[in-house]
Amino acid sequence: MPTKHNHAPTVKAPGASWGRNQQTNARTTARCTGLQTCQQPAREAILSPQIAIQIAVEDVTPLPATFSDINITAEVSTGSKQTQTSESPRARERSSACAIFAPAVAGNCQSESKRLPTKKRVKPVVIQKPELVLLDASTDSKDLELKPTKNKGQGVFAKRKIPPNSRLAYGGVVISKQEKAYLFRLALKDQQSTAALYITETGIKDEYEDANPARKENLENIYGGRINEPDVDERANCLLTTDTLSGKSRAVFISIEEIPEGHELTAHYGTEYQRSYEVGKPATEPSWW
Repeated sequence: MPTKHNHAPTVKAPGASWGRNQQTNARTTARCTGLQTCQQPAREAILSPQIAIQIAVEDVTPLPATFSDINITAEVSTGSKQTQTSESPRARERSSACAIFAPAVAGNCQSESKRLPTKKRVKPVVIQKPELVLLDASTDSKDLELKPTKNKGQGVFAKRKIPPNSRLAYGGVVISKQEKAYLFRLALKDQQSTAALYITETGIKDEYEDANPARKENLENIYGGRINEPDVDERANCLLTTDTLSGKSRAVFISIEEIPEGHELTAHYGTEYQRSYEVGKPATEPSWW
C-alpha cells in the first residue's frame, strides 16, 4: 500500500536543478496550487517510463521561496529503479497524469479507468461430504459377495452400486503386540506361511487386527481379509485406514468413489507391506475426506 505523505512531493525533470530561491528553466517547471489548473496554460505534457514530467509554458512565474504551497498529491519516480506493478507503462503514465492534472484531464481519466481490468471474486466450491453408509457385512450380504478373480484368488465384489464414503470393517481378530511378534517369527521360519499376511493396525497403541481367513468363525466378517490390491494398470477404489466403529478405533475400508455393481473392491496395503508381485496405485484421498 502506498505510503501516505504529510507533505507534498516535488516533481523534478531530468537535468533540472531546483533550489529554495532559484528560478528554473522555462521548459521544466510550472507552479500549481492544490489540484487546481496550472496558472499558465501548458502546451504539452510528456511522461516517460520513469514518470519524469516536462512542461512547456508560455510564461514563467517565479517559484516561491519555499514549496509549502505546492500540494500535488502524487508519488513520482525520477530514478532508474522502477516500482514493481502489474500495470502497463501506459497505465502507470496515465495514472500519474490523472493525479497531477486531475481537473484538466478528468474526462480522459474516467474513460481510462473504465478500460482497466477488474478482479472477479470466485466463490469457493464447497464439496459436500457424502453420507456415511455402513455396508452389510453379513454372510448373505445384500451389498457384497465373494467371487474368484483371474489371478488373485477370492475377491470382494459389489452386489449393487456402492456409494462413496461406504464403510466396511476390516473384521479381524484383535491381537496384542506379543501375538503379532509371534506370528511374524512363524512367517520368517517358513517363506510359504501366511501367518503374518493379514495383520494391520487398529489405531490403538500395541493393538492389531488379524483377518487371516484361517481364523474362520472367529472373524467379525468374511470380507475384510479378502479385499485384494489393485492390478498394475488400476487404482484402488477404497482406502484402508482406521476409524471409530461402535465407539472404538478399528481398521476399516472406505470407498472413495462410486463402485458400480459387479466391480471388485480394492485397496492398497501400504508401502511397508511385504509383497512378491507388482501392484497398482493407492486410492487418492477425496476432497471431502
